[in-house]
Amino acid sequence: AIIPPETFGQLPSEALAALQPEQAAALTAAQMSQIKPKNARGLQPETIAAMTGEQMGALRPASVARLAPAAIEAMTGEQMGALRPASVGRLVAAQLRRLMPSHISALQPEHIRAMKSKQFRKLKPAAIAALNPDHIQSLAKADLRGLRLRHIRALTGEQLAQMAPRQLRSLKPKQVRALTPAQLSELTASQRRALGVRA
Repeated sequence: AIIPPETFGQLPSEALAALQPEQAAALTAAQMSQIKPKNARGLQPETIAAMTGEQMGALRPASVARLAPAAIEAMTGEQMGALRPASVGRLVAAQLRRLMPSHISALQPEHIRAMKSKQFRKLKPAAIAALNPDHIQSLAKADLRGLRLRHIRALTGEQLAQMAPRQLRSLKPKQVRALTPAQLSELTASQRRALGVRA
């Protein structure tokens, strides 16, 4: 028998931890939406791996923020892309450090816009390097200024070439100094001027 969503939402984290992958695959979006944040940590990586994007997208943002970092790492790109933008905006530092390039490339620009500037600082350089042109154009001034030097060095020339002069002007002097000749070679003359770098 199918457990009604309201009843399923009352299951403690220990019960969620005991779910077998085949049971997890059979959960409805309505059941997933009822998982309380305090119990979401019970969802195990192997349980998450058995779920669809629709199931993961049904989780409340507060519940996603409580998933174990290993559960976030176990997510597929499809599952990550199915999360609500608000869910991505609620990811905490330990979760952000587990995001893989495949997770980042599955996100839409609205996910990137939902992220706070401090969240970008927690990403691995490889995750930053996975930002696509639409993601790059979605980055706000504070997002760019908050990037660590290792993130700046991880940007590809193609990513930098996608930045508008206003975005490039927002970089701090130490970030501009961290750019390599190979990165700078991808920029147009107007982009170099925006950085204050000679053509």
